[in-house]
Amino acid sequence: MKNTLDTLLDIGASFDWITPLWEMVQDFLYGPPAYFGISTEAGLWESDIKKLLAAAGVERIWGFMYLDDGAALMFTVPRAQAELTYRTLMREGIPITHIPLVIQATGV
Repeated sequence: MKNTLDTLLDIGASFDWITPLWEMVQDFLYGPPAYFGISTEAGLWESDIKKLLAAAGVERIWGFMYLDDGAALMFTVPRAQAELTYRTLMREGIPITHIPLVIQATGV
C-alpha cells in the first residue's frame, strides 16, 4: 500500500510539463528522433548509457526519462544513429524495452 509521501510524489510528477517540453525542443534542434527504452534491471545510469553510446560513435543522446514506475529508462538519439544504438545495446546484452519504429521497419 502506498504511503502519503508516495501519493504526493505521484501527483506532483503528473504535473511535470518541463521535461516533455525540453525534449521537444531538443528533438527539433537535433533532428528526427529515435526513442529507445532499456530495463532499469540492467543497473545502468544515464551517465553509463551516454559513455557507452558515445564510445560507439553516437553523437547525441538526450531526453532521459524513467517510465513505468521506474522500470524503464527512455532516451533519444538521432534517427540516423538508431541502428548503431540498437546494435551497441544488443552487443552489450542490455535488455531493450522499447525499439524505435525505424529499427522495427528495417528488421535489423
